[in-house]
Amino acid sequence: MDSRFPQVVDIDVPALHKKVDNDEDEAIVISLDTEPSDDWIQLFRGEVEQLRGKIVLADVSIDGKKISFFASSGDYRQLGEVIKRLISGIAYKLQSARNAQ
Repeated sequence: MDSRFPQVVDIDVPALHKKVDNDEDEAIVISLDTEPSDDWIQLFRGEVEQLRGKIVLADVSIDGKKISFFASSGDYRQLGEVIKRLISGIAYKLQSARNAQ
């Protein structure tokens, strides 16, 4: 198992609108301090899928050290907090699995 557990370095929030238009709007980008491992990415994607339906998640993607997602002006704070909690939670789950081995 890889030891890379990324942490949030920065969140870039562009001008947001009341309604999200993925074709026209810019994504919110969370910058990480290190590129996550394949195990981390797999767990992240699974966690994001489990959230679908509970909160509105539109096109969450990860590329290198960047996580991008779209949000309206009304829900970006909640989504940003959810994504940040996911990032911390994934590190905890991977470390717990490593400790159990």
